[in-house]
Amino acid sequence: MNKLTGYQTISKIFILSQNPEVRFVSREFYEISTLDPVRADFLLHKFGKVNAITIKNKNFIPYPNIFKKQEFVLNVLKKGATPDTESAHLLFQVSVEREWENIVEYLLNLFREATWKDFRLAIISGRPRLGYSQQHIFVSIDTPIEQTKFYVPVVNNTNYDYFNKFDRKVFSNPITYIDMGFKKSFGKAVSKGNANIVKLLLNAHKILPKLELNDPHTKIATHHKVIMDSLKLDKLCDMFEKCGFELLELFYKYEPELSYINGSIFSEFCKRGNMKFVKFMTENKMGLERNRHYSRVYDEILERDSGNIFNLPRHHETFFSIDNGIALKNAIENGQIDILKYIVEKGTDINAANQECLIIACEKGQIDILKYLIEKGADVHAASKGCLNSVIENGQIDILKYLIEKGADVHAVDDYYLGIACAKDHLSLVEYLFKNGANIRTDNDYALRWASSKGHINFVKYLIENGADVHAYDNNSLKKACENGHLNIFKYLIEKGADIHAENDYSFRIACAKDHLSLVECLVKNGANIRTDNDYALRWASSKGHINFVKYLIENGADVHAYDNNALKQCCWAGNLEVVKYLIEKGADIHAENDYSLRISCLKGHLSLIEYLVKNGANIRADSDYALRWASSKGYINFVKYLVENGADVHANNDEALRVAHENGNLDLVNYLKSIVTYKANNVKSKK
Repeated sequence: MNKLTGYQTISKIFILSQNPEVRFVSREFYEISTLDPVRADFLLHKFGKVNAITIKNKNFIPYPNIFKKQEFVLNVLKKGATPDTESAHLLFQVSVEREWENIVEYLLNLFREATWKDFRLAIISGRPRLGYSQQHIFVSIDTPIEQTKFYVPVVNNTNYDYFNKFDRKVFSNPITYIDMGFKKSFGKAVSKGNANIVKLLLNAHKILPKLELNDPHTKIATHHKVIMDSLKLDKLCDMFEKCGFELLELFYKYEPELSYINGSIFSEFCKRGNMKFVKFMTENKMGLERNRHYSRVYDEILERDSGNIFNLPRHHETFFSIDNGIALKNAIENGQIDILKYIVEKGTDINAANQECLIIACEKGQIDILKYLIEKGADVHAASKGCLNSVIENGQIDILKYLIEKGADVHAVDDYYLGIACAKDHLSLVEYLFKNGANIRTDNDYALRWASSKGHINFVKYLIENGADVHAYDNNSLKKACENGHLNIFKYLIEKGADIHAENDYSFRIACAKDHLSLVECLVKNGANIRTDNDYALRWASSKGHINFVKYLIENGADVHAYDNNALKQCCWAGNLEVVKYLIEKGADIHAENDYSLRISCLKGHLSLIEYLVKNGANIRADSDYALRWASSKGYINFVKYLVENGADVHANNDEALRVAHENGNLDLVNYLKSIVTYKANNVKSKK
């Protein structure tokens, strides 16, 4: 057997066997099985032309490993594989994802003979987006002739779903694997930056099938144009920069589909500072991208200029009138002053998005751009509020000076900006605003109040020295200083005459509430009423467990009995044993309000407090053994035991403790209480 004959024989045996395990028979069989042409013939013979390439969930079956290379898949196709409609579409999408350019091109050139119904659907479904009415579409298609042959692309980007809305009786349900208008595939190709596949898809609508006969009765439905919905603008422009102007020009022949891109190509190049592309697009009138909101303007331009965007006159007044707001903002935001100057010179309306442009320049600290915009006629008065807010927030005094020189209103929003400058600690800005007429006392001395709350002592001094009122808003500056613990500001305000007793000694009360002991001491030394509001300070300090405050207040005259011994009740509620001990040592009444302190300690589960209170004479049986009944209802068995051992009556309120334990299913507690009842009963009998 010569070598060629042997090869052919082994190949034929392997192919006809339809069993891949045959490759293990011998080395020769194994070597033959690794050759792509043999593998292709094997698949075609085993599965047939339709099933040789089968895809489910974007995976090749049943032999995924041999389909990893583009060359092999293309070999199978060229040997005659004709995958079913679903597999063909999935193969196309997989090829785009894997960047198999040759297979994409091959599939785009495949057409199949179709019925009149499928042909009509393929023609109609792509047109509604172009503005045709449904009735117009039907009239514009010729009536079919019996001898007519109809051809449609194998990889069909038909909008089945759209057409089904109009005629569900005639056509089947939508086919979910159809990539309408190559929307998904095109987006994927753009994201991957594959210019070759992008070009193939853009030109797909020009492809015609290669038919043997030029039959006048042959009707061909070509691919529809690509749909550009939701393209990633950054990826798109990356690709343009990589591939040059040719691809960009090809895109712009696709109007009006460009209107569906999320963003502006021209503005993106302005943002990037790519002068080469900005100039190219300007010179070719490519900056006139239609936005859905401006479609009427765009259509009028195209109608007047014969629909060719490349032939628009250079002096066209509407150029940039649609996109310019975005282009201006992108150039400014990224500091592209050369781009900004260029597009303005070429006709961009400097007042488009006027306020935003000036505000962005201020936010970015772009003083050169700001000056250029104002010199070109941007209205600084219209944007005073936003511009001043931005520069004062960021402490940009050079820009602030320039804006005020150009007429920005420092009194806008009732001199609110003075308060912002104080809050941001920009003393130089405060001084400048004040020198330029800002009202230092606006909004009830808002600036002084804000500076006091933030602890800006230098601002506080500056403001008061220049006329701010320490008494404004019922001495609010002093209250704010005390609330935030600013002792230095407190002392300065007191020196300047602030009223320490304002609002029932609020400053003292808030200093206690915020745990500012040094301030509390200073307030007392300066005459604050330590007993204001029924000894509020002592009650608050007790509730928070601030033992140092409690001691300081009592040593300086606070009354432990105030508000029916409320300080003791508050610290029992909070569970602070140290404060409880101190208050009782100082004479607090443990029995106040029917032993409330003991009852609330039980309620909160503070066992150590209960023990201490009982040892110090609390009535364990107060309010019909409330403590025992409550502890039992909560299932606190240790509390119950302690209370019973110290005299609580298990029979109180008709055995409520036992009943509630039983209702709650607390078996351990039930057994304990029953044992106590039994024990007491036995004691009674033994005594008798």
